[in-house]
Amino acid sequence: MSTMPPSQAQQLVISAVAINGAYGDHPTALFAGISTRLSCRSSIPGLQVNGPDQTIEIPYWAASDELPAEIPTELRLEILCQGALEQLPPLSDPAATLIVNLLPEANYLHDPQRFKDSLAQTIPTSGPATVQQEPCTPSASAVLTKALEDFRHGPWQQLIFGGADCLIDSNMVLAALQERACCSDQNPDHRLLGEGAAYLVIDKVNQAPAGAICLGGLAQQEEPNHGQAASKVTSALASSITTAVNHAGLTVDDLDGIISGYVPDLPGTLEWHQTERKLWPETSRPLRVEELNPQLGSGDCGSASLPLALALAHARFAFTFAPVTTLLVCDISQRPQRGAICLERVCR
Repeated sequence: MSTMPPSQAQQLVISAVAINGAYGDHPTALFAGISTRLSCRSSIPGLQVNGPDQTIEIPYWAASDELPAEIPTELRLEILCQGALEQLPPLSDPAATLIVNLLPEANYLHDPQRFKDSLAQTIPTSGPATVQQEPCTPSASAVLTKALEDFRHGPWQQLIFGGADCLIDSNMVLAALQERACCSDQNPDHRLLGEGAAYLVIDKVNQAPAGAICLGGLAQQEEPNHGQAASKVTSALASSITTAVNHAGLTVDDLDGIISGYVPDLPGTLEWHQTERKLWPETSRPLRVEELNPQLGSGDCGSASLPLALALAHARFAFTFAPVTTLLVCDISQRPQRGAICLERVCR
């Protein structure tokens, strides 16, 4: 298991977030859309596929309204990145800033110079910043763990962490349909493919002010029975959640909400059910502990999913009906790795 134990000397505070996705670019708007179970699901123009039982399936995706369907994936990614980064406040000290950008594995944006050129146009003061392009492997929480360790012990005073992805090209949709995993008019409860970008500005401070949102704990572990929850016991997600919450000096009973992040297929649903039974063996999850599922509305956004979920959590703290002080964000993907990040509001 990989973990990020808390530091007694410094606290990590989320000072700003930026979002560019199907719900728009304002964090509270993103939260409002998800909390009311609104969906950005729309059919893909002109795409119909023969299903296994000879029926015609119409697949669905959750795409940005601002980007027409004919824009190619590579350009969509660049637009999504820039649209989010433009929302960030000016860098106070570019030379003391670390930028860690999560991107799909096989994408041209892995060219650091090309991304730095795009970054320089979007954030003119970013030239002296340290920019790291990271594929989302083995998981987003693993990349975040390493980024936070580097940030804690490195010369930087500010970390910009985030990512972008686009899973709505025809090849991706067809592959998901062939695996019977894509949301369609025949399979409405399967994986909804989406796109988006999100970034968080994280500062390290000696004492966080009242009201600040802090990263209290992080843990991740590989699930040996990935995708087999119908016949085997899964444990990695529950273990990661327990460790992350303990790092924050809390227990699962102290949580006000969970952003679960699981895809609503049978294995994912059963794994989440097993996780809840392990965390709350007597009662299952108490009703007072909210459960938010952004992927049901904005779609599976690949390497942008964890940054989007963290931005959603930040927005949930700002949404004061009802107020929350502790939230947990789960990192669940198509890979076996499971992660959990505990966020806290400083109350004094």
